[in-house]
Order: sequence, then C-alpha cells, then structure tokens
Amino acid sequence: MKKKITIHCKYNASMLWKKISALSILLIFLLSSIAIFSVQATDIEPVLPLPQRIELLNDNRSIMVNNVSAEIKNNLLKFLIDENNAVRLINIETNDSHILKVHPDKIYELIAPQLIIQSIQLNMTDTRSYYEVRGKKDLLVSDGYVRVELVQHVDAETGKSTFAQKRIMKNNELIDENKDELLVVDKNTLKRIHINEPDIKREKLLVSYIEPLVTIEKIENPNIRGRFIAQVKKNSDLSSSRLLLSSENYDFIVIEDNLINLIKNELVLKICDQENAQKLVYYAKEILRIEAENEIRKLRLKKTVFDILDSPELLEIYAEENGWDVKPGQTAWYQQFVTPDDPAVQDLIINNNIRTPQEAYNVAVQWIWVSDSVLHDRTEKWLLPHDFLMETPYYPSNPLPGYIVSDCEEQANTLVSVLRAIDVPAENVRVALGRVKFDDVVGGHAWVEIKEDGRWMVLDPTSGPYYDEESETLIQREGLRYDYWMYYPYPVEEVWCYYNEVYFTDEITEIAQGWANTYNAEEHTRNSILAGFVSDEARLESVVLHYYMITLLVIILVAAILIVVQLIRKK
Repeated sequence: MKKKITIHCKYNASMLWKKISALSILLIFLLSSIAIFSVQATDIEPVLPLPQRIELLNDNRSIMVNNVSAEIKNNLLKFLIDENNAVRLINIETNDSHILKVHPDKIYELIAPQLIIQSIQLNMTDTRSYYEVRGKKDLLVSDGYVRVELVQHVDAETGKSTFAQKRIMKNNELIDENKDELLVVDKNTLKRIHINEPDIKREKLLVSYIEPLVTIEKIENPNIRGRFIAQVKKNSDLSSSRLLLSSENYDFIVIEDNLINLIKNELVLKICDQENAQKLVYYAKEILRIEAENEIRKLRLKKTVFDILDSPELLEIYAEENGWDVKPGQTAWYQQFVTPDDPAVQDLIINNNIRTPQEAYNVAVQWIWVSDSVLHDRTEKWLLPHDFLMETPYYPSNPLPGYIVSDCEEQANTLVSVLRAIDVPAENVRVALGRVKFDDVVGGHAWVEIKEDGRWMVLDPTSGPYYDEESETLIQREGLRYDYWMYYPYPVEEVWCYYNEVYFTDEITEIAQGWANTYNAEEHTRNSILAGFVSDEARLESVVLHYYMITLLVIILVAAILIVVQLIRKK
C-alpha cells in the first residue's frame, strides 16, 4: 500500500512540475502585460467650461437690460459682471434693436487661474463688445512684496484677447520691464533675466505673470533639449508627446524638445520643467476648480426646491412616520431601497443592453429630475426602484407624462441597484447621503460612489435634465461625463451615511472595510502631472520590478508545493 502511494506521488509531482512551470510562464506574461498596459493607459476624457462673472455699477445713468442693471456713458453700455446674472447677458438688445452675442466664458480661462480677479466690465457699442478685466496678485519677497497688476481686453464674441497691459510694482514702486529681459520672482527674490529673443511669448514661461515655470538657466539657454510638461490647446497633434491630464479646452502633455521650439509653437500655452512642477500642479488645480464651479452651478442643487430633507435626523423622523423598519439581514432602513433583483431593474438592463458601469450611468443620466413637491405634493417621499421605473411615467402629477421622473434619492438608489445587478461587487458601489453645496446653496442630497482603480469616484445622475417649476419647462442637459468627478472635487459639506443592500456605514457603524475613505481628486491631479517627469527608463524599471516580484511569488509558490510533495513522499 505504501509503495502504491509512493509511485502515485512521483507521477503527480512530475506532472505537477510541468503544469506549474507552463502555468507560471503564462501567468508572468499575462500579469506583465497588465502592468505595462496600466502604466501606458493615460487617456482621460475632457471637460472645461469656465464660469461667468457679473458685478453691478453704481454710477450716473442706470438702466435695465435683460433684468441686469447697467449704465450708459459716452454712448458706451457698461456692466460689471456677477455670477448670478451673467447668463441674462447672453443676448442683449440695445436701443436700436441690435442684438449682440456675448460669450463671457473665456474670461476666467485667461486670468483667473493666475491672478485674483478685481473686476470684469463688459463694454458694448453697436459695433463692438469687449470685456475689460482687471486682476492682481501679491508675492512676498525677501525685502518686501511684489505686486502684479493686469488689465486685459477680451472680445466678447470670440473670447480672444485683444489687448493686455501688465504692471509690476515692488513695495509700491513701479518696476520697468525691458523688451530684452524678463522680470521673475524666483526663490523669494525679484530677478531680471536677459532673453535673447525679445519677441517670445513670455506668458508661456510664467504663472501669475511673474513666477517662472522653467529654471532661469533654461530660459537663458532655450536651445537645450529637455523633458517638459506643456499645457496645450485641446487635441493638439504634437508628435512624441504623452497625455497626462485633459479638460475641455486643454491637454497637459509630457514632451521632449528644445524649449525654444515649444515657445514658438502656437499650440503650446504653458511650459514647465521638473524643478517647477509643483507650480504647474497648483495652476492646473485652479483651472479644474474653476471648471468644477461652473459645472456645479449648472447642477443647481435646489433647482426650485431642495432635493432631500436637510438632516439625517429629519430623515429618521420621516422614515418612522412611514413605517419603514429595518429589513431582516440589513442594518438600516435605507438599504431596502436598493433592489438589484427587482424585475423592473432587470428589464431596464436588458432593454438598454447595459453591461458596464458607464453604460448604466449613461442610461441613468437621462432620467428627469422632478421635485417631490410636484410629483407627490409633499416635502419628501421615497420610492422603490420598481415604482420609480414603472409607475412615475403614469403619475397624474407627472408634468412630463411618459418619462421616468423623480428626485435625487430615487435616481441614486436605482443606479446603485442597476450597478449591483450587473455584478459590481457590493464593496465597490454605494449610495451616499449628505449635505452638498451647489451654486452657493447648501442642502441635503443623494449621489452614487463607485470604486475606479481602487478609489471612490462620484456619479451624480441628477446632472441630467430637470423640470423647472418656476418656468414649468423641461431643461435639457446632457449631464456630466462618467469619470468627471475623478478629476474634480465633489462639493460635499458633510456625509451622513453610505449604503447598498448589503452594507451600511455611518459615523457609528462601519460594516464594509474602507467605506469611510473618500476619493481625493486634487491628489489625483497632482499625481497625473508629476507622472510626466518619471522617465521612460524609470517607468520601464517599474514594469520590470513588477515582473520580478511576480516571478518571485511564483517561485515561492512552486517551492512550497514541491516541499509539500516531498513531505508526502517521505510519509
């Protein structure tokens, strides 16, 4: 009997070694390919509409144009712009019925990421309209402070800069900048740099119009080849470049070239080297912040009423009044509103051929936001996903008959139900309830979070169309792209809880490990840009390191199996 066992073990050990060897080689190549792909996959979908500003003048002759106060002086119609009524100036009719198309969205693109905006004045005649933008920034230096002041004219119809005037003062004393030199604040000191080509576009090398993005030695010797990160116009076709970060109007790329070639390239807007990378990170974050502010303003949390009751305590009272007890196997009453097995959820998946989270979101963002006060004639009412999908199109109170409608909690609960139904693990998707700030309005809201690349990312289906109660009209919106909130900070003021049908987490209870973690969009921006200065050799070394680590693990595994086989043989 022992002999049979010995022969049996010898046969299996030999076959096992061959199989493990073949499997190990296949596993090594497979995991190496995945590692290489993960390093090279850097494409990011863009977004960058910029906000609009308007302030009102208090001067001689005041009038109202499109419900916005203005003044007329020397046949010039003047506005100062603020964010609340800028939209009313898109089409302006003057006294002679001439309609001017005004596009203020380029203003912040030019100045706000670098300077503090002091004022934006819209000047209009019957033949021309332009913005006069004033901005400033103060920088501390070792012997006082330096102030940069900028006045810029921007064509209101094209968004192009038509005039710019810059002043630099040190301790309130005006400092002249000659054509063959560049004034910069470097290492807390105001310096004059000699430049061999006076006609270069200086702003490409600076942030805040005075802080260098490239070391002084490279500015003085721009023919030296090096690795740079460049902010370029969207979809610029620059050879030998790699995309790091993208927005609606801009791409941030890494490229190797002579500095002078990049300066002369019309597609290039900013140039940065490794020594000054952190300055570009701050600049990029500011661009993304401005972009997010504009999108958040469009989301309009309140729309015409608040989305959800403004505190978890009120929600608990509401749940008790409606008899919503905790279901068996669950921790909180919220969880019963995530129903991945519901037939209506399953039909939605089949009818729309939903296979991926992005496809699920693309369907959800088409749902129409309608307030509970319109749909139910009450402040708050929660519906199960089945009722939301199957019954709301036929509600007599539905202002848009035939369409799936409701507010944030139905959209969030149903989207999570769909994501769970297409096999997104319960650990990787959740409904979030809390308080957010949209367009300077703070209130209760429900949204979705999903793990992408190991990090939480927000999905908010209410960024799609909504019913405006004041005008009693449907406001069509495409909604934000799927991964928008991976790169922009979601305006969360406070989180009350996270949940799905399996897990629940609040300040007291945490069942799903790591659910208290949130995604840091600013950190992702920083890492994306700084990754541009990781050399190709270093990236290759990283891949090789992954390769050897995987190989080592396989060898250890094989060795452990052989040791077990030998122990069996001895027995």
